[in-house]
Amino acid sequence: MKKLLLVLIAAALVLTACSHEPDDDTSLNGETPGGETPQILTVGTVYNADVVNIRMEPDDQARILDTVSRGEMFEIVDYDPQAQWQRLNYRGETAYISSDYIYMQEWESGTQVDIGTIVGDGSIVNVYRHPWPESDVVLNALKGAKFVVVTIDEESGWYQVGFPDGVGYIEPQYLDIRSTTIDNAFFG
Repeated sequence: MKKLLLVLIAAALVLTACSHEPDDDTSLNGETPGGETPQILTVGTVYNADVVNIRMEPDDQARILDTVSRGEMFEIVDYDPQAQWQRLNYRGETAYISSDYIYMQEWESGTQVDIGTIVGDGSIVNVYRHPWPESDVVLNALKGAKFVVVTIDEESGWYQVGFPDGVGYIEPQYLDIRSTTIDNAFFG
């Protein structure tokens, strides 16, 4: 359990480090010049399973609204770290997902990010430990999975992406990259 907690903390630091610096409209204490505190969004990433159920109510027996794949991300509403179920904004409606299958991270509203979405023929795309195909595979991703792009490896041209276990590399032909704000990245 301690190892998992340390891995999750490290992943949070990696993902936070890959977000852009705040612009000059934010002061050191996090307030904008008008005295407003920026809104914090909690993003849940499907993790610990290849496919997870989204349910109508917070119960294992509740009606399944949809299934989602590892790497899909959602806005978590009123995040409660002690809760067995998290309420999420799913296609504009309230739904629930088990806390056992998602990794949570908080982002400041308006943060600029580059999001890579897996594209291809529908087969599994490997995420590698290093930017070459002979490297260890650290994660399998399905078409449509989204990742925060950390950087581009200058030598290989592969994208370094963040995920709950840390970072990995994906070949450029398998990612469609778009720059956006965290507010629009997963729910816009």
